[in-house]
Amino acid sequence: MKATISDLEAEANFFESTATEASEGSEASSSAPGLSDKDKEHARIMARLDEVEMEEKDAGSTSKEDDEDDEEDTGPNNKLWNSASNQKRFLQITLHLMIGR
Repeated sequence: MKATISDLEAEANFFESTATEASEGSEASSSAPGLSDKDKEHARIMARLDEVEMEEKDAGSTSKEDDEDDEEDTGPNNKLWNSASNQKRFLQITLHLMIGR
């Protein structure tokens, strides 16, 4: 139970920091010439996705391992609860939604 609470707190902190980055990014994007806001946001998300993938590699997991583990384990210690995996999924979904606009 403590591990689940810790994971949820980490996830909440990530979403809070992402929201803060997004609000700061929109202000900062007006000062960088040459790119549209959508392109700047796309570049920022891709950079963050790269950071999250590096964190995953440092933690010793890969996307393929995460996918396999997600299918096998549905308990609270599932890699789905892993903060880096959640961050990666969140960024991928956000990027997908941006491209679809």
